[in-house]
Amino acid sequence: MRGKEMLLFHKVPGTNWVGDYILPLNVLKEVSPSAHHHARSKYQGREGRPEEPVPPLGCTWGDTINLSAIHPAVMGKTLWECWVSNAPYFAFEISIFKLDLTKLAVFEFHQDDIFRPGTYRMFESSDREQQAVICEATQAYYRECAACGERPFRFQGVPHFLYLGKIDIRGLRMVSG
Repeated sequence: MRGKEMLLFHKVPGTNWVGDYILPLNVLKEVSPSAHHHARSKYQGREGRPEEPVPPLGCTWGDTINLSAIHPAVMGKTLWECWVSNAPYFAFEISIFKLDLTKLAVFEFHQDDIFRPGTYRMFESSDREQQAVICEATQAYYRECAACGERPFRFQGVPHFLYLGKIDIRGLRMVSG
């Protein structure tokens, strides 16, 4: 966060990005079947997630772009501290001022049980002051996965910001962690 400017991040597979927009999964299906196949693969073990409704936006999860308030460097450091193998990844850094906030919802996990179904709500201005923390339950989950030799879902327990629309990436910074 820069002052009161909240930054959100969208994880991408690498630095060889093609195009000027981040598109929702369901749009990718028609625009680029190969990109859709790659993006869909991250839901292995959670195949039904893209069809889940996002009530505040009146759409499905696959109709939105997934964003996080966690900087890739913070995520990488946390994964490393929990002894989980962590390959670096890249993300576009997006100011919320670039977004239509009437199209931004938040999916929050229960901090006491990150596997219990979470809740959806519309983005609120107070969200600028929070959400950029990886809770202890998520860190414990990373450690459990490491102990069992399993790969964790990187964003389990981390609030998701769901944007209904496309995001223009021209001029955005790509950051890594």
